[in-house]
Amino acid sequence: AAFGFSVDIHPHTPGIARVIVGAPLALNTNNEQTGRAFVFQGGIGGWSLEQILDNPNGTLDGEYGARVAINDSFAFVTAAGELNGTGGNGNVWSQVLDRNGQAQKVPLPRTGGDVSDGFGDGLAHDGDVLLIGAPQSTVDGVMCGQAHVYHCSDELPAYLQTLNAPEQWQVPNARFGHSVAVDDTSKMSALLIGTPSLNDRIAGGAASYRL
Repeated sequence: AAFGFSVDIHPHTPGIARVIVGAPLALNTNNEQTGRAFVFQGGIGGWSLEQILDNPNGTLDGEYGARVAINDSFAFVTAAGELNGTGGNGNVWSQVLDRNGQAQKVPLPRTGGDVSDGFGDGLAHDGDVLLIGAPQSTVDGVMCGQAHVYHCSDELPAYLQTLNAPEQWQVPNARFGHSVAVDDTSKMSALLIGTPSLNDRIAGGAASYRL
């Protein structure tokens, strides 16, 4: 099942946290390998399973749960092997957790994007900011990667902007967006985007941004 392939945690109420755990090779109720994500709630006194999130499309080998993030209202789950609107691989689902613990499942709007751009390979959330990496996106014909910024509130996430790799990193297979991080605790949101690079022209690195 690859339970624990990806994890995230978010304070829910004082002394209580909500945790999400991805299992991209898990079987669904039909014994099909579509992937799952598990939402737990608890703290020092122990943890209880709050909800199991299944791949909304039920895609075989969709790797739903490859990346996960959570807050009070939403669970965000990448289905890395799932066909998207561009005909390639990579979807990110936003799942609204209602008062009954049920989830309304909506795929996040994509921003054009390339076929198999790896949308969702990088995924991070904090405060009102969701950051999604697409390390196989092309910029001016070069597959170097991009990252997409969304605003989250009590509504479904809304697309804000796309970040390109610094010009000197815009080389083939730079994989800008392979890993991402967000700090939205200050007046200006801080974003960190990793570029591990599969190209010997650059050694790899990380770029920081402020919104």
